Amino acid sequence: MKDNQFDYPIYCVFDEVREYDGSAIDVGEYYLEGVILECGIVIPNKFYSYELILYLLEHNHITTDAIKYMLRASFKLKNDTLKPFIEYCYENLPEEMCKKIVNASSGMLNCIYNKSFRSAITDSYETAMSLFSLDEEHSSLAAVNDFFYVCQERRTRKFEDNTSLYRHIVSGGIKKLLEL
Repeated sequence: MKDNQFDYPIYCVFDEVREYDGSAIDVGEYYLEGVILECGIVIPNKFYSYELILYLLEHNHITTDAIKYMLRASFKLKNDTLKPFIEYCYENLPEEMCKKIVNASSGMLNCIYNKSFRSAITDSYETAMSLFSLDEEHSSLAAVNDFFYVCQERRTRKFEDNTSLYRHIVSGGIKKLLEL
């Protein structure tokens, strides 16, 4: 993220996946299918950021025939948008802590659910049963000695997320591995 040279794709509800038409690779994501590199590395069938696609094309690892679909972004963030945050971390925190903070921050960009937890401990079977809900997707009930532990996790899908930024960062990491 610190040395990123490619803009980050930002999508809106009007962006749609279309068949790849052979046009120039632009800010967005492209679906690769059936790619095995000469060195034996298998690139799984899925969408990848345009940064990786350009690298694979420029180094003759793939041809445009491997690109099946495209999702062009309506908007983009400049490539150095996250750089001040990373530089701040490295200038003000110990190096081993910086890497953890930067990695955790980029991982949070892939968060697509809001999660909430609630739990209770009771010695009453009736109270435990009234708190426990079979309707909740992630509910648990445990009896330990004379106590009951009830725990519930609720997940709510976010309507907007930053998974495109996260996938862009991951594609950059794949590109760096291929450069080794």
